[in-house]
Amino acid sequence: MGNTTRQLYPVQLSIKHPAEAILLTGYPRFALDPIAGGGKREHVWIVRYVGPAGATATISASSPSVGSDSKTITLP
Repeated sequence: MGNTTRQLYPVQLSIKHPAEAILLTGYPRFALDPIAGGGKREHVWIVRYVGPAGATATISASSPSVGSDSKTITLP
């Protein structure tokens, strides 16, 4: 895509959470517009979790042009 149109791929954000968790805002997957070099963007999910302590949620960001990264957080 980038070689042909000179457009960057959007960054795909996703959150994976336990079945006991409810996503109160947004969708589990979200596409960010391209981010300029040195820039940053923020996206917020509000998650309600009622379950045993120690469960985790994983937030991932990926784009074919820049790769991917993820962060696992422990839910209270």
